[in-house]
Amino acid sequence: DTHGHAVGDLCLRAFVGAVKANIRQTDTLARFGGEEFTLIMPETGLEAATALCERLREAVARASVTTTKAQIDFTVSIGVTVCDPGETSLDPALARADTALYAAKNKGRNRVRVATPPRMPDGPKPETDIVVRDSQATDKAGSGKRAARAV
Repeated sequence: DTHGHAVGDLCLRAFVGAVKANIRQTDTLARFGGEEFTLIMPETGLEAATALCERLREAVARASVTTTKAQIDFTVSIGVTVCDPGETSLDPALARADTALYAAKNKGRNRVRVATPPRMPDGPKPETDIVVRDSQATDKAGSGKRAARAV
């Protein structure tokens, strides 16, 4: 709100650009509304998803938007979980990832946290990892914050 809607749109584009530059074609980044995003990574194990999310966190931290009034830098907090093969909807995975997201925020933001999977069966890896992220943009001068929550 400090920088206005047009600058907010530029920030969202910079965020999406940083993410898309670091994910596979098979991954799906979806905007849930406003500043909320989910990344679905098919056939990805928890360890690989966590490593990717750490790379995304670093890429977003390097992104910025420069306006005539300020340079706006971003950080992102990310909650990661896997879908349990026995779950019939994404809702439980999203709830776990959201819990991990808030744990990352409570530890100081700009972090990746992994949610405890409900169960990790022996055999094939889960088909999908879900990522929930919360990005926050602030200008370097520290005046005003634009919170961006991604679910």
